[in-house]
Parts: sequence; structure tokens; C-alpha cells
Amino acid sequence: MTAPYLLTVDLGTSGPKTAVVGIDGRVVGAGYQKVTTLFPADAGAEQDPAEIWAATLVSCRSALTEARTSVQLQPADIAAVIISSQYSSVVPVDSDGEHLANMVIWMDQRGSPARIKHVAGYPKRPDTPADLARWLQIHGLAPIGGGIALTHMRWFRYARPDVYERTAALLEPMDYLTMRFCGRATANQCTAFMSLTIDNRTLGATEYHSQLVEQSLIDRDKLPDLVPVGAELGKVLPDVAAKLGLSDSTLVLSGCNDTQAGAIAAGAFQGTHAGVALGKTGVIVTHHPKRKTVPLTSIFTVPSPLGECHLLSAENGVAGVGVDHFIDTIVYGDDPFQT
Repeated sequence: MTAPYLLTVDLGTSGPKTAVVGIDGRVVGAGYQKVTTLFPADAGAEQDPAEIWAATLVSCRSALTEARTSVQLQPADIAAVIISSQYSSVVPVDSDGEHLANMVIWMDQRGSPARIKHVAGYPKRPDTPADLARWLQIHGLAPIGGGIALTHMRWFRYARPDVYERTAALLEPMDYLTMRFCGRATANQCTAFMSLTIDNRTLGATEYHSQLVEQSLIDRDKLPDLVPVGAELGKVLPDVAAKLGLSDSTLVLSGCNDTQAGAIAAGAFQGTHAGVALGKTGVIVTHHPKRKTVPLTSIFTVPSPLGECHLLSAENGVAGVGVDHFIDTIVYGDDPFQT
């Protein structure tokens, strides 16, 4: 075996980007496959988990094929698979790991307080001022708007009770793909941040906070078990290993969200400088020794995957989505000037 490599997947909103990376940080193979975003009525935004998984396999094959050519990569050379992804998105799966509905992504606003209050059965005043204060104190964020994982979970419970009842786990996208690789439905303090159910005053938490779970209106048994960030979850499933040409000994590790991964990749982990993560949206990131939230400016911290500090995140709104809009409506717009 040569020096070990990692097979890494970053599932962005536009699709999965995959790379084979050496322990020295050198990328020896890369792949990408686009995923379609659907926009149902009433401010919905969804993606098909089956399409996501199929696109991930295509992207992985592209990266592995390139790596086999560039460094004569052998199956045993891939030591582990680890996944990051866009977050504040939720896919419900059953006890067999099969998805029960499309993944509701971060752009979806159907679970926002202004909209979900009109859904039959939803409590009239679910979040009291004391509840909101408790969320800020214990977790760092509160469900005052839409587009976060908890509001998507609430939408599934009250707008799609048929799906909710059959759900074994409500998974963020990186945890969904991790499950498809190894068969285990899990999460960690980084991936489950937007469920708003973890005490982030303590780094390395592997249990949900009982009072926050009660406030969430989501049953505990619908939440995946928490593991440490980077935990070894088991081996790649045999059928997946066969499809990708991986060794049966390849491990699957618990990952993190794309903002957290991007901060590490940009070197913004010392607290002395910041990095800029540009995807559909733009985020300025750096590390900070203490947990902090400034609701009026959308500045907040999330637990760092490094495990010893917090990651300061400053949301800046649209970035790549503005480029997409320009290309779709101006460059390739459906107008008399189209060629």
C-alpha cells in the first residue's frame, strides 16, 4: 500500500464534488455531477435523494478513475470516506435507510413560523419567549425564521404526518450520504447543529439536550444517534465498495457541514485570519475560543470540527446563486436575442 488517501465528498446545493486527497493535501482525482433542485408551491425547495445518491456514485467514480491514472491508485490505498455537505436540509428515512420523501433543502420556507402556523394541528404558540431565550442560552440559535433543519422537521411532522410516522431518522444531507456508504444513520454535534437540540456550551457533546428536544416538537426517536465528529462508523458496504472499486476495509468517518469544512480548508483555524466560503451563498468564517451569537447581524458560532473551539460564521446572503440567476435569465434568457 502507498501512502493512504481519503475519498472526500462535498455535496453542495448544485451537486456532489468529489476528490481523492493524499495525506499531504494533494488532490489526485476529482469529479462532479449536477443535481436538480425542485421548487414546489408555497416557497418549497427540494431535491430527490435517489438522484443525489446516483450523482454521488458518478462523481466518486470520476475522481477514482482519475486517481488510478495519476498515481496508480489501488483499492487498498483509500483508507476512508468522509463527507461534508450543504446543511439546514432534511431527508426522512425509514428503518431500512430508504428515503420517504424528497429532501427539503435550506432554501425551503414552508416550515417558517409565518407559514406553518396555518397547517392543521400545529400548536398556536409553540415557542414562548422563555423557550427562545433558552435556545439562545443553551444552543446559540432559536427558530425565529424558516430555512433551518428544525423548521423542516416540523413541516414534515405537521404537513406530512404520513411521512413523519414512518420516519426512523431525520437526516442532514452529509449524514444521509454517510448512511448510504456504511448503513448507519448517525449525526454529530457539527452536522446536527441546525436541529437546535444540542447543548453547544459543551464541545464534543454526544447527547441531545432533553429540554431542547421537548421544545423542538420533534420526537427523540426521530433524531439520529450522536457520535463524535470524525468517528469511525464502520466499513463501506460491500455493494457500494464493489460499485466504486474500493477495498472491503475502507472506513467511513462522520463528517461535518460545508462551512466548517471550508474554514479548515482555507486555513482559518487559528483565529488570526478569516476565510470566505463561496457557494450558493457567501459566508465569512474564522475560529473563536468562545461561543457567541449576534442575532441582528446573523453572526453566530458553531462547534468546530477541530473539537477545541468554535467556528465564527457571518452569513452574507447570495453569492453563486446570483451568478446562476445571471446566466439563466440574461446570458441564456428566453428572449428575442437568444441565439
